[in-house]
Amino acid sequence: MALYEYFTIVVLLIAFVTDLRTSKIPNWLIVISLILGLLYHGLNGMDGVLFAGAGFLAGILPTMFLYVFKALGAGDVKLFAALGAIGGASFVLTLLIYAVIFSGIIGLIVVGLRFMKIKRFTTWGQKIPGVHHTESQSGKKQLRFPFMYAVLPAAVITFTLGTIAL
Repeated sequence: MALYEYFTIVVLLIAFVTDLRTSKIPNWLIVISLILGLLYHGLNGMDGVLFAGAGFLAGILPTMFLYVFKALGAGDVKLFAALGAIGGASFVLTLLIYAVIFSGIIGLIVVGLRFMKIKRFTTWGQKIPGVHHTESQSGKKQLRFPFMYAVLPAAVITFTLGTIAL
């Protein structure tokens, strides 16, 4: 594995732990990641800068769309932008595809448990780090989980299988 891949793993682990503990991904992590991604790839000249820049855009644009619809938080958007600057467009888009798939699976499990009217699930769900209830505009309680629960297994698959040729 290349040095930037190890750095990506460290960034993901720090983001995972802090997101579960505080429901936030720290800005210092994002800024350091962006700078190191640009510097690392910038050593390859303009091609490296373009690689990091394309990755940044590939990370921020689709996640901004998800942020507008309240599917992601701002920290997740910034994290994917930084991960794009480090790993490139193909890496970050593959990671996002897998993360959305895992997020959908988690959502289906939550819906399935609610459909089966498992009352204990609501209480049990809140005992999972980072999981909490929010109130929707209609006044209904919604169980919310950190997107990092989907991102971490997505990262494992992305690193294991490689990126999708986009």
